[in-house]
Amino acid sequence: MITSDLGRLSFSEGLTPVQIGDNRGNVGYADKTGKIVINPQFDEAFPFYGGLAAVTNGGGPSGQIAWIDKDGKYVWRETRETPKTSSNSSVSNSNMVRVINSNSSMSNTMNSNMMSNSSSTNPNQKTGNLVTDSNLRSEPNKDSASMGIHFKDARVIILDETSYERDGTVSTWYKIHVTEYGCSKDSSLGCGKNTPNDADEGWVNAKVVLLN
Repeated sequence: MITSDLGRLSFSEGLTPVQIGDNRGNVGYADKTGKIVINPQFDEAFPFYGGLAAVTNGGGPSGQIAWIDKDGKYVWRETRETPKTSSNSSVSNSNMVRVINSNSSMSNTMNSNMMSNSSSTNPNQKTGNLVTDSNLRSEPNKDSASMGIHFKDARVIILDETSYERDGTVSTWYKIHVTEYGCSKDSSLGCGKNTPNDADEGWVNAKVVLLN
């Protein structure tokens, strides 16, 4: 139920997730006037970032993950295939936490949630940091499916690289694997990654990676 407490909720891009009633499938989005702008239909809903928001259906955090736009339309849905991981690195997920609209200090949390590289990592492999919050893509182009969002200063290793020409401009993309989380340039989003289910591996434009 939406009450006068709405003003105390945290808004992102003018909208905030709200739950109507206690049953599953009753989470939607409201604007700052209290008007429901995206009908309640999700198990969980997360803040908007860059015009998109992550939602779940079919069993909470373990359910199907999807991305919606501000009209409530699906722009991407999760598949049930387990993504392949690089043989050059391993990821420790046992201490992952959800970081949503947190303004508190995250330094201790980040230390406990740091990802470790495999001792067999190629010492000549390129590494770097994200220079801004970045959307990981399934393929090396901006129109491919989003794999998740990682935050500024996240440490990465470069697994692959490709360049191609489009409209007379050469574009270079890196396939990266995130080895240590950063903190969002938007302080309301805190540190870690946008949602716990965001992939730690995907393609980004080389412009968002500062090589070490």
